[in-house]
Amino acid sequence: MTTHTNLDLTSLHKISYFLNEEDVCGYCGFDIPENEKTCPICGYNLEYVNKNQEEKVTESEVKELLANLLVDMGKTDKKTTEILLNPEDNIVYYQDEDKLINYNNPEDTFELYEDAIYMLDENRKCYDKYDICFYKCLEGIPWSNSLEESIEFYTELCDYPDEERIYHDLLESNYVSEYIIPEYWDETADSIKKTDLQDILRKHGLKVSGNKKELSDRIKENVKLEKIRYNDIESLKDTEDTIYLITPKGYKYLEDNKYIDIADSTLYEYHYDEYKEYITEHEKVDIITNTINFLELHVQKEIKNKNQFDYTSHLRTQSQIYNLYYHKKYLKSLIRVFIANLNPLDTDNPFSHPDELIDEYILNKIQQEYDRDKNKLEELIKDEYEKINNITIPLDELLKNLDRLLENDKINNLDKKWQKKYLKNNNSFLF
Repeated sequence: MTTHTNLDLTSLHKISYFLNEEDVCGYCGFDIPENEKTCPICGYNLEYVNKNQEEKVTESEVKELLANLLVDMGKTDKKTTEILLNPEDNIVYYQDEDKLINYNNPEDTFELYEDAIYMLDENRKCYDKYDICFYKCLEGIPWSNSLEESIEFYTELCDYPDEERIYHDLLESNYVSEYIIPEYWDETADSIKKTDLQDILRKHGLKVSGNKKELSDRIKENVKLEKIRYNDIESLKDTEDTIYLITPKGYKYLEDNKYIDIADSTLYEYHYDEYKEYITEHEKVDIITNTINFLELHVQKEIKNKNQFDYTSHLRTQSQIYNLYYHKKYLKSLIRVFIANLNPLDTDNPFSHPDELIDEYILNKIQQEYDRDKNKLEELIKDEYEKINNITIPLDELLKNLDRLLENDKINNLDKKWQKKYLKNNNSFLF
């Protein structure tokens, strides 16, 4: 049995206290048998309590202690370690170079890339990626100018191993075609040479005289276009790949299933299957409205849980959707984030909200509206204020301080003053 001695037991108990877990050792994190007084793995005294220390535990202190502990145990080094705490689930993740590792379960590992997003949702990393990969491969054809290149690129990007399945399913569904698509004939005829049109007419025993428009119309009226391969047109033979275009049926699939693209591009931190189920259950409503409503469920859940960080994260994601699809409502959504961030959900819990509550981008956007029409902005704030639950900061106080709130260089100090004034539990380490 080994006992580590370079960190004192008072510090180690802070880790255990912060994670609030009785069935694992507060030092090494391993499961412990019931009624044990010392950890059978590291020898830590499980009954040690220092009441004078309990009220002074801070998140930053716990992270520092854990970082030192991981370095001491040879799991990482001071240059690379970064701690992510998940107190509700009693999980500690730490970053070591290009990986994010669960301290209690090293097999639970996330690969990190440049601009990595930490996703602590276990379900998120194991969902079936077929839908997203299929959608992206089809959508990417016009940009890559090749079905093969699109499939090769997106199967690698989506980490989906079966290129053959994607290729087969795209062809079988008639979402792509290597033959001329009659609906696109006018564009095709404009893009190829007059001699190509004459070749097609000649092969079908038709007259080859006339201008390009006359030749194109003659082909449209007399030739089965869907029997002609794009690769058989002389001026298109400058590529080794088979030429495929997305069919009207394929474009309809992309439009009808836009939620797949939204899931990949904007809702990448949400579980895909949960989002897909919600969209398909509400398919009579348009996809964007459904997406906003899906996110609102998460907003209300975190209000109930008094989880400030996830609450405002969901609101920010809603704002991204408004910005992309409902631009007229974008400013209102930013104002909602602005108000929500100024009003902590749980005034008793200092861990319920981040230190910096309002970001500069949102302030700049609201400032622009303030400069254009202050009265209009105040009306928008009043309107959104009435829609938000758990309000802490009074409306008249917010409006009275609006110009000060929009001064970027003072916003963090002002946040802290407001927290001091309105938080019930005035913990000094927050300020």
